[in-house]
Order: sequence, then structure tokens, then C-alpha cells
Amino acid sequence: MEQDDVLLDVRAEELAGGKRKPWAAAFGVIAFLLAGFQIYTAGAGPYIALVQRAVHVCFAVILVAMAHRMKKERQTRQPWAAYLFDLIEIVAALVVTVYVVASLERLVMKIGFATPSLPDIVLGYVMTFLVINASRKAIGWEFTAMALCFIGYAILGPWMPGLLAHRGYSTNEVAALLLVNPLGIYGQITGTSANVIAIYIIFGAIMLRTGAAKAFLNLALVLAGRLTGGSAQVAVVASAMMGMVNGSAVANAATVGAFTIPMMVKRGYPRPFAGGVESAASSGGQITPPVMGVGAFIMAEILGIPYLQIAKMAAIPAVLYYVGMMMVVHFEAKKRNLGRLSGSDIPGWRTYWKELLLLLVPVTVLVALIVMMFSPRYAAFWAVVLNVAIFFALAIPMGRSFSLQAVAGNFKSAGSAVVAGMVEGGGTAGTLGVLVAGAQIMVGTLGITGLPLKLSQLVASFGITSLFLLLFAAMLIACILGGPLPTVPSYLITAAVVAPLFAKFGLPPVLIHLFIFYFACFSGLTPPVFGPVYATAAFAEAGLWETAWESLKCAFIGFLVPYVFVYNGGRRSVDHRPRSGEPRGRGGPCRSGPRQSLGEGQASRGPREGGSGRPGGIEWVGTASAAIRGEARGLGNEAAVTEWGSSARGGRNGGGGVLREGPGRAGRRRHHGRAAGRQCPAAPPALLPGHPGAWAEHIAQLAEREQAKRHPQPGR
Repeated sequence: MEQDDVLLDVRAEELAGGKRKPWAAAFGVIAFLLAGFQIYTAGAGPYIALVQRAVHVCFAVILVAMAHRMKKERQTRQPWAAYLFDLIEIVAALVVTVYVVASLERLVMKIGFATPSLPDIVLGYVMTFLVINASRKAIGWEFTAMALCFIGYAILGPWMPGLLAHRGYSTNEVAALLLVNPLGIYGQITGTSANVIAIYIIFGAIMLRTGAAKAFLNLALVLAGRLTGGSAQVAVVASAMMGMVNGSAVANAATVGAFTIPMMVKRGYPRPFAGGVESAASSGGQITPPVMGVGAFIMAEILGIPYLQIAKMAAIPAVLYYVGMMMVVHFEAKKRNLGRLSGSDIPGWRTYWKELLLLLVPVTVLVALIVMMFSPRYAAFWAVVLNVAIFFALAIPMGRSFSLQAVAGNFKSAGSAVVAGMVEGGGTAGTLGVLVAGAQIMVGTLGITGLPLKLSQLVASFGITSLFLLLFAAMLIACILGGPLPTVPSYLITAAVVAPLFAKFGLPPVLIHLFIFYFACFSGLTPPVFGPVYATAAFAEAGLWETAWESLKCAFIGFLVPYVFVYNGGRRSVDHRPRSGEPRGRGGPCRSGPRQSLGEGQASRGPREGGSGRPGGIEWVGTASAAIRGEARGLGNEAAVTEWGSSARGGRNGGGGVLREGPGRAGRRRHHGRAAGRQCPAAPPALLPGHPGAWAEHIAQLAEREQAKRHPQPGR
């Protein structure tokens, strides 16, 4: 696997110099439009959930198709037929998206997904193919094969052996489910990407274009340059700070490693060790607050808790990880008699105060807004706005050099940098959007087949009664899946299979999910596929396996820290529920009055396997125990709709807690624990994301009420 196969990454400079300039220009325009769409909806509030997700996935499929063709064009000239096929894919994605948005009222208000029509089935085949093919282009065949295996399992259920057997679904049922069902492509996991993840990716790209990377490196030189092992310590600190706003191991390694690895080699470190230090330090970026990896935002959505709580719980383990890495570097430097950096290598703050201002102000505001319980999406919006505003303000020449011509020239250069950041951020957000949509396909098939419960029973049949052995098994599963799969599907699948088994130990679900998420992040360092190592080995000009081995040695502490916080947190019985007086439930702020929508991610109970809730020939299958399903009651009346009909404008911060939102289309809304004398319904967190038990019974109740209205019985 080449480095580019790990994550498609198209730089703004490549768009101007491509062989197919119209194609590259079109890619730049579409990536810019996606970035603008995400920034606008982050500030003003997302559209109706189904619309927001459909538009996001459409952009993602189109961008991946175009980026993949440009990558192939750099290797060898592509025939016109290849571009024609890509155009067909683009048109198909647009047609499906327009159809879904046009069917909004039928799917949401009239529960049309319960009785899918022929166009639903046909376009379901089309969209499933587009997402799976786009994921193949973005990351390779491993992820695609996994998604196809899950779909095949849903279809071939009656022919599966023993415990793995289930009733089975026709190909038409699966196609319709993946398009027009809340379990499908436009499900809860995709919603997290469309609402939160994309804006943070764009924020990181704009920061790098406006000079934040230079500030990170210079600040790391000041903080760590005088420590023993100077240059390697700088690599650790710079990667840690970059990870605080990046959250991508590969991007972190490529950005910081281009500077730190040559510096380490120049100072006498072996090339494999230099690459290993950088890849291990970059992998820790996904566990470092305030902006953790993609899976952390999804975890907040699954568990229905504020993202701030996850960030606070992850802070101390992240510090322990990087302190351990600095100790490894210290002793390695002592062994090789490598000293500190000289004073001439450490810059003074006056040489980079502008870049430091561009870094510290937006990040400080971002953290402050999250701590004040504003939604992460809204906090990222203001971080982007402040970064761009300061960048343009610093472009104004001062003193005698001031002139309108100079201002215009500087503003033109500043605007080009911001646009380049939006294009690169939009392209990366599109790639991750496709991967998240592919993971949503796996989650959907997990939900309808009950596979997590079956696998949990299978694992339980081995009679594992030791907490340590169960944790060790979860670590192995996460590391094995994390080889061919990205962090998100590795985390989701492992959590679905293993997390229910920890219920008997009485551990808070957030601890178990954090444990699994940590190993899903560090699985990128384990063979046979190690994404960050590809980048760092190339910069170090070292062997892949030698660099991978050094990175595992440097990151060894990261494989111990999760055990520490599970045992320590379990012993202290960390309570993940909202405090007294705070709103309860997984949706946005409660609203008083007769109308209340089922909020983004809000839970309700659903029919169990074999129950009566089987609308439209698709059987709603409860896939976990009663503790997993959630017990939310009182979610509204006939006006309530599915989560697709909701909008995340309510200031969600990943779930419970005191939530605030900035000014949106419905005006400024704040929620401080009560809504007109009525508390939100309680909703314990679910261990399996998006399973039908999270919402199906509520939909069945709505259908029954609607049927009773149309055909009232005598005496009622």
C-alpha cells in the first residue's frame, strides 16, 4: 500500500499544475463549496438532518471520484472513458441526493421508509455502489471488502451456521434500507461527520495555511529544544500540539515530520528511530484534547454525553502518553550521548509572534466555548472566523509602508491562502465523509442482523470471567481490525462486539468506549498496515518495518495507559450521567408545549427480534440487551418525527449537560437545565450506535396513532 492509498490528499498547488486543468479547477470549486457549506451550517445551524447528511455524502462521493482520477492522471495519462465513468458517478450522486431531499416529507413526516417504493430500491443500489466504490478509491480494497462482507451477511443469514444464522433479507430490502432508512447511509454516524467532524477538518486546514504550523514548530523548539534529546523532544511536543487541533495521525505525521525528521537525522539519531518517534507522537494526536480523533465525536454521539466530558477524561491519559514518550527519547539520547539544541537553533518569540497569535487566539476561544458548554460545532465555527479575521488584520501593513496598493496586494495573498485551506480542508472532509458513510453501512447491517449480540454471546460462551482477559481480548480485536480499517469502523465494530460483555463488571460505558477507541487509534502502528509509518519512513528514508518497530517501542506506554484508566476509573465508579439539575437525554434542548421532535441522536425503545414491529416487510431487530436499548419515554406526540426530521440547531454538545447555542435561524437559544418546568426524558447511553432499538418503537407508535386517526374504533 502506498502512502497516498491511506488517505487521498490533494494540495491546492496541484490543482493549478494538473494535466487536466478543467477537472482540477472543478475539484477546487466543489471542495471550496463543501467547505463553505460546512462553515455556514456550523454557524447558522445544520439543515434538517436528512438534508444535511445527504448533501454532505453527495459532496464526498463527488470529491473522492475527482481526486482519485487526478491521482491516476499523475501516474499515467487516463483515457477519456475513465473521465466519462467518473462523470456518470457524479451525475448519479446528484440524482440520488435530489431524490432524497425531494422525498423528505414522505420519508420523515409520513414514515415513508417503512414502505420503500421502487425508486427507493433502485436508487438504493446506486448509492450503495457509489459509497462502496468511493471508499475503495479513498483507502483501498480492505475497507471495501469488509463492507461487502457485512452486506453479504445480511443477505445470506438463513444459510449461516449455528449462532450466526438469522432470517435474512433480500437484496431489495437491503438496498432500500441503506438509502431511505435511518439505519442506512444517512444514519447517525454520518450525521456526526456532516455536523461536527467536517468543520474541524476545515479548521485545521485553514490554520495550517495561515501559518499555524510554523507557530507549532517554533513553540516546540522553545519548550523542548533545551531538554536532553533536543530535536526528538521537539518532534514529540510539536506533534502533541499539532494533534490538539488536527486529530489525524497521517496528516500530523506528514505536516510535522517534514521538519522534525530531517532535524533528528542531522543531530545523529538513527533514521528508523527518527521516523518511529514522529509516527508514535503523531498517533497520539487522536487522543489529545481539545480536538481528538473522528471517533471521539462519534463516541459522544453514541453515548449521548457531552464531548467536553470525553475530552476531560482523555486529558490525563494523553499527558501520560507524551510524558512516557519524552522519557523514551531522554534515555535514547543519553545512550547515544546526544545533547540539547544550541541557542542559535531556538528562535525568539519576536520572529513568529504573528503566527503565534493566529494559533493561540482561535484555539483559546475554541476551548473556552467548549468549556462553556457551547456545541463543538459552534465553537469550531468561531475558531475559523477568528483565525481568518486575525490573518487578514495582520496583512494590513503598518507605519510608512501603508498604502492602499499594499493592502490590496496583501489581502489578495491572504485570500488565496484562506481559499487554499478551504479547498484542502474540503477535499479531506470529503474523503473522511466517504469512509464514515461506509462505516455507516456496516453499522446498519449490524443493526438489522443482530450480529453484535450474537458475537457477544459467542465470546461469552468461552467463559471469560476475568476483566483483564476481556480487556486484552478487546485490545486484540481493535488492533487486528485497525490494520486494514480506519479508526472509525475499527472502533465501532469492536465496541459493538465487545462492549456489551463489560456490563456485568459495572464499569461506566464511557470507560469501555475510551479503552476501545485508544487501541483503535494506536492500531495504526501495528502490522501489517501502519498508516503514519508510511509517511515518516519516507521522510526518514528508512525501511518500513524498521521504522514500524521503533514506533511501537516509542508508543509502548500508549498500550498500558488504557488499562490504567479503566481499572482506576472502575474502582472510583466514574459516573457518566448528567448531574442533578442538568438536562437528561440524548437530544438537543427540550422544548415546552405540545410539539417536540425526536432530537438528533435521541433514543427510544424498539421492538425486539421477532416482535410485531416489522413495517414494510423489513424486520426491526433489537440487537442488544435491555440495558443497551435505552428507556427514553415521553418523547412527544404525533408531531414527533424520526431523527432524520430533526436539526442539530439545538446546541448539542454530544448529549446531556448544560447546552448553549449561538445565534441560528431560529434565534439565539440557551438551555440551562429545564424547559418551561419540564425536564428532558432520561436516556441511558447505548453501546451500539444506531441500532433499531434506539428509535423503532417510537416510529411504530406514531404509525399506530396515525392508523387510529384514520380508522377510529367505535366507543373511542
